Amino acid sequence: MPGKIKYTLECICIAWTIGTIGWWVASTLNIMPYYRVKIFPVNTVNPTISLFPGQKIRLNFDSNSIISHSDINSAHWSLLKGRKTLFTEEGLEPTFTLPPTTGGSYQLKVTLNMSDNTSLTGQTNFYVVQDLPKQVTLSAPTDI
Repeated sequence: MPGKIKYTLECICIAWTIGTIGWWVASTLNIMPYYRVKIFPVNTVNPTISLFPGQKIRLNFDSNSIISHSDINSAHWSLLKGRKTLFTEEGLEPTFTLPPTTGGSYQLKVTLNMSDNTSLTGQTNFYVVQDLPKQVTLSAPTDI
C-alpha cells in the first residue's frame, strides 16, 4: 500500500510541475486566455497616487499588450467611492475635476470595447487627501 501512495504523490507532483511550467510559458507568450504571470524583482514597490480635492485629472490607460486606438470602439470610465458611483464618462482620455472637499479612497474602473467585439477591463485605486488644515484642540491647558 505505501508504494501506491508514493507513486500517486509522485504523479501529482509531476503533473503539478508540468502544469505550472505550461501555464508560465503560455502566460509569457501572451496566449493565456484570462491571466498573465508577471515576474518582478522582490525589492520593488508599487507607487500610489494621492490627489487633492478640486484637482483636474486626465484619465488614460496602459496595457500589457499592444493596442491601437483605432481598434477601440469605445471606452467607459467609472469613478467609485465605496459602492457609490460618483462619475461616469465615455472617451479614451477624458478629463474631470475631483469634488472640492471630498477626501478618501476611490476606485477607478475602465472598460474598453474593441472592434473585434471583445472588451478589456481594468481598475485601480487612488487616494484624495484633505488639503484644509484642521485645528488641533487640546484636552487640557498646557504651558508651552
